[in-house]
Amino acid sequence: MTAPAPATAVILSANPIHDTGGGQRSAQIALELLERDHAVLFVSHGKVTETVDLGLSFSHPRLVETRIEEVAGRKGWAVLHPFLSHPRALVLTQIAVSSWLPVLRQARYLGAVCVYDLIDEWESELGYGWYRRGIERRVAELAHALVATAPALQQRLQERTRRPVTLLPNAFNGRLFSGASTHLRPHDLPLGPVALYVGALWGGWMDWGLVYQVARAFPHISFVFIGDHRNEGEGLPENCTFLGLKAQYELPAYLAHAQVGILPWKDDAVTQATSPLKVYEYLAMGLPVVAPALEPLRDVPGVTGCSDPSGFIAAVAKAVDTGPAAATPGEMASFAEEQSWTRRVDTLLELAHRARKEVLPLGLLARLRGRLGI
Repeated sequence: MTAPAPATAVILSANPIHDTGGGQRSAQIALELLERDHAVLFVSHGKVTETVDLGLSFSHPRLVETRIEEVAGRKGWAVLHPFLSHPRALVLTQIAVSSWLPVLRQARYLGAVCVYDLIDEWESELGYGWYRRGIERRVAELAHALVATAPALQQRLQERTRRPVTLLPNAFNGRLFSGASTHLRPHDLPLGPVALYVGALWGGWMDWGLVYQVARAFPHISFVFIGDHRNEGEGLPENCTFLGLKAQYELPAYLAHAQVGILPWKDDAVTQATSPLKVYEYLAMGLPVVAPALEPLRDVPGVTGCSDPSGFIAAVAKAVDTGPAAATPGEMASFAEEQSWTRRVDTLLELAHRARKEVLPLGLLARLRGRLGI
């Protein structure tokens, strides 16, 4: 770090900052904090999930990247201490694991504000092999504030902790995604009308049967999928194209030349507890969206929620022919303006500010008790 930062943040993320093309929630929050002159320690719990290496780098003088194994023990204290001991330190925990508990205790001891950010339904395939409800309870107890990305997660966390939980959905990067920008058509994007999906392809929530039906219904439309492709969706019609993983900064050009953004997901417990990040990017680029009838997307301008394949097919046809069925471009733009990562981090920092006014460092409290003989 070249100069003292006005504030610091430690983020425990599921994966490294460059995973999934750099578009994941933890990476976007980190980048927004860096824009505000924070120093950020980005700690990854897991490894890169992709099968390809895009060669992405997030070099920044105030960014330090490391793994949980490097900071959870005594040797990691030299890395952690400058961040945790700052008078305006924030610790954002997205993965509730036992090895992180000592870090949270030290953070509280030094007066750092701790926030637990519940981002997914971990009692599913997403948390297989590592999630433990008891550990999550202890992480939540150590947190000064609780946030969740979707109403279902918010309700679950409130019921389990008996504490208020702030709804903080995903968002879009306003420095990248703008419907007012001009982009050349990418060379690998098929000609003609395009229905586009961007995101993970490997999850059990993907409804490939639905994709097959919709693609068969519109042989003149190219159904394009951007994401790390591991042979998912075999046997689909010829108008389905997989372009592989793309860096986040490449995505606006593809969205700009598509006619509709699709979310071909199953309607289940996992998707009902999800804040689909890509939907915000679709909308920011003025792209109408066709999705299942998910609670987090209810009443979102520009999104048509569908309860069955026939409804999905009809919504795709209408979006390609006439644009957004549920909103005008102005309504979509107004909604998108409030859904940027800038606004989300505004909320996060306001929560931290309110908590900080009520936080007395445990270390200071211990010293005061010693002096008073309590």
